[in-house]
Amino acid sequence: MSEHQKCLSIKCPQAPRPLKLSTTSTRFSKTGWLEYEDTTMKNEYQPKPIQTDHISLGDELLELVERLAENAHEIWACQRMNDGWAFGPKRCDDSRRHPCLVAYKDLPEEEKTYDRNAVVGTIRAVLALGFVISRAGPHVATRTTGNVAMR
Repeated sequence: MSEHQKCLSIKCPQAPRPLKLSTTSTRFSKTGWLEYEDTTMKNEYQPKPIQTDHISLGDELLELVERLAENAHEIWACQRMNDGWAFGPKRCDDSRRHPCLVAYKDLPEEEKTYDRNAVVGTIRAVLALGFVISRAGPHVATRTTGNVAMR
């Protein structure tokens, strides 16, 4: 078995043995059941994001969305590359190749939209939680003991 095909074991207190997760032995059925080799369990996870329907973003925040979407892509790409992934014309988990390991400007529009939607959802959640996002002045980032401060 290659390094990429090894399974991740998860200990579950209700299970008599560890459940093994693998792209080859794990299936998510249309009925909402997860199947791990010969063990089946119900997946009852229901996402409950913060309600943000009442939040709208002004022009200044919409400009911020594009910059943060690009940054989110850069963070994702760094994580992938640190995990041994490289660019490939098609995604292949076994050889760790991904077609989106390119500069943000070179991404297909649907991938940029995915990043933008995640950022918009996050900004709207921050605002819904009562925080304020505002520009403080000249944007010069400085390093201070692990934190970034605005000057």
